[in-house]
Amino acid sequence: MNQTFPCLLLWLLLWFSVSPASETRIDSLNSVLQNSKLTDAERLTCYELLGSEFENIYQAAEAAEAYQQAVTLCRKSENKEDKLSSLLYRYSVMATYAGDYDNAITALDETLKHTEQHPNEVLRARTLMQTGMVCFFQQEWDKALYFYQQALNAAEKLKNKEGISIAYNNIANIYQKQQQPQQAFAYYNKALKMQRELADSASMCNCMMNIATNHLEQNQLKEVFGPLNEALDIAEKIGDNEIIALCYMHLGVLFSKTGEIEKANEMFIQAEKLSLETGYERVRQEVLHKASDAYLEAGDYKSAYEYLKKSQSLADTLMNQQMLVKTQEFEIRYKSKESESKLALYKQRLKTLHQQQTFLAVILLLLTTLVVMLVINRRRSRAKNRKLKELNETKDKLFSIISHDLKSPAMAQKVAIDTMIQQADKYDTETLTMLKAFNHATESQLALLQNLLNWANMQTGKMAYNPIPFNFCETIAKNLELYAVSARNKGLQFISDLPEKCLVQADRQMINTIVRNLLNNAVKFSEPNGIIRVALSSHDNFTRFSISDKGVDMPQEQIEELLVDGKTTSRDGTHGEKGSGLGLIICKELLEKNNSQLEIDSHKNKTTFSFNLQNV
Repeated sequence: MNQTFPCLLLWLLLWFSVSPASETRIDSLNSVLQNSKLTDAERLTCYELLGSEFENIYQAAEAAEAYQQAVTLCRKSENKEDKLSSLLYRYSVMATYAGDYDNAITALDETLKHTEQHPNEVLRARTLMQTGMVCFFQQEWDKALYFYQQALNAAEKLKNKEGISIAYNNIANIYQKQQQPQQAFAYYNKALKMQRELADSASMCNCMMNIATNHLEQNQLKEVFGPLNEALDIAEKIGDNEIIALCYMHLGVLFSKTGEIEKANEMFIQAEKLSLETGYERVRQEVLHKASDAYLEAGDYKSAYEYLKKSQSLADTLMNQQMLVKTQEFEIRYKSKESESKLALYKQRLKTLHQQQTFLAVILLLLTTLVVMLVINRRRSRAKNRKLKELNETKDKLFSIISHDLKSPAMAQKVAIDTMIQQADKYDTETLTMLKAFNHATESQLALLQNLLNWANMQTGKMAYNPIPFNFCETIAKNLELYAVSARNKGLQFISDLPEKCLVQADRQMINTIVRNLLNNAVKFSEPNGIIRVALSSHDNFTRFSISDKGVDMPQEQIEELLVDGKTTSRDGTHGEKGSGLGLIICKELLEKNNSQLEIDSHKNKTTFSFNLQNV
């Protein structure tokens, strides 16, 4: 190696500490990394510095990639534990902001394991907080609340006021998302009080922005402007571009609610531009989504549609980027395993050649060949098992992406169309007919997506059976409310015969899915302007649920095929609604998990679906 390089590296480090131009520092680091004579330790240092520089200019994806290279090099070094934990944490933070939640969670899990083996309470508290943040971004509120509370306990144990205030703020975020505004205000105020004592400007502006959004969600418009403007003023002084973009976004929502459309449009444009320049793609997606909702509420359907298209396009781009990264990771792992296998085979052949030189060459060769074959078969079996495991993990991640990135846009479309239909007096007959047709298509799309996800969870064994006592009447009532709009659009009337309370023992989530599918099926195949009857009758040891509709008969052969073989064919509804045939199959399989069975009676244009559940 060139012996002068350590001095060069030392000079480079000193120069970085005083140079004002991040772009120049990044170019210099990339130039240094082209040197093929660098040791792994020197490359590790360069990648760590590169990640820090990208982080300083808010390029999250580039920073995550640089930290990932540093992590890979650190794994090869000696005495790596303390350094590896720190690098994994920094990588997870940047991966989170870049939207790569799966890899962020993997890195955070590994960091937590390191802090258990090599105690580091400060890093552990930060890792718990970051894990909660990833769960928050994925809208897993209960998981996020759990990790935030764990982080709060860790911060209180360390007597770290800054960590405690951040935990208070994040716990308040969860309560705000769960529509518990008073609990949210209580935690926000506790956080803000502590932040003012610490003179923590960054946390103060974030907390005040959250307080403003809580008021905004409660439609307390007069209370929004003060904390939001103060948050924006502090964020601009400290250069927090993420908070600035979010403040612009919320000001846009506020102005749209007060009827100041031009100001609202200006705020949304500034928010999108800033998030685009700084690389915060998830923030930009939130800005586009909020703008679409605001214009929809203001009646500017053209602008709402344009922002919705941009939001969906960005969501597709982010999903494609995640898929590309995962494909590349899979290819690298596969090639690495293939090289290891070839090396192991080569070593075994050398061993066989040496054994042939002994007195019992022929006998030893036969025995060695037998051993080699057994080892190769065993390795092939292990390799196949590993590959199957990796494919299953990739498949599970795909379903997670589908659930997160496809359901949200589809639901947004459904809400937008329902809102427009409710204002039927604003449209002519042709437009209203078209909107109802769009509504049917969107409902079919949502039903198909939910059924596909349920079916996939059953096939992969992820839908665990968890029986608990619950009020069956409440579950039925909520689902009747859910399908009230769909029924009304078709001129249908629900007639229900439900007692005030009926306790059963079953898996509540599965039963909710069953009732939802049966109600959707009844609405789909009922003739317009008809009646759908929902009944609940209690017996000694069980409760019987039934739903009846008048419309298209279900052939007896199809009933037997469903109940005996677990198969069915898709049929169109009475208004041409598209179906996949999965709904009834899911109902049958879920009822079997709950020790029940689906019963079907269909004749004379009347179809009744029934099942029994055990009483508490």
